[in-house]
Amino acid sequence: MSTRRFDVIGLFLVADLVCATSVFPLLLGLQLKDWKCFTAPTELGAITGCLSGVAAVLVNGAVNGEQGLGVFNYFELQNGAICSLCGSKTLITFVITPIVSIVFTYTTSWIDVRSRGDRARQPLIPIPFDSDDTLGGGQLAGADLKDSNCGKDNFDDESSEREEDGADMQGDLAL
Repeated sequence: MSTRRFDVIGLFLVADLVCATSVFPLLLGLQLKDWKCFTAPTELGAITGCLSGVAAVLVNGAVNGEQGLGVFNYFELQNGAICSLCGSKTLITFVITPIVSIVFTYTTSWIDVRSRGDRARQPLIPIPFDSDDTLGGGQLAGADLKDSNCGKDNFDDESSEREEDGADMQGDLAL
């Protein structure tokens, strides 16, 4: 990369800018309960917050008059200053992007909860492991426990078989 004259700080700033678009929507996903006027973010709110962070960078690039080959060219932060860290345009981009993503995360979550009710708190795309009770000690419901291989009778049979196999192995090692 040094032969192409890439600025290492500029490359790190690109990574930081990409992270700035999504860090707050993801961290706000840890909020489980509504707090005062802040509705706990939903999945739709977090996705919208991430996308709005990217849109904030693109709009900021258009406002700053970024000329380039593609719409994502402003992510490179070439602001005409001596370095990528220099200039108020770069600072403004790093301040505005997380603020926009926070505002859109909370606003979309509030609208989502008001319009869909309790369904907004459920996953948008249900995945089978979402329904498991892994936080409650890993135990399934009583009906599932009897039908699965996790039943107590199965453990007793398997443990006695393991003990017999272990005794055979110890005998083999003694030879």
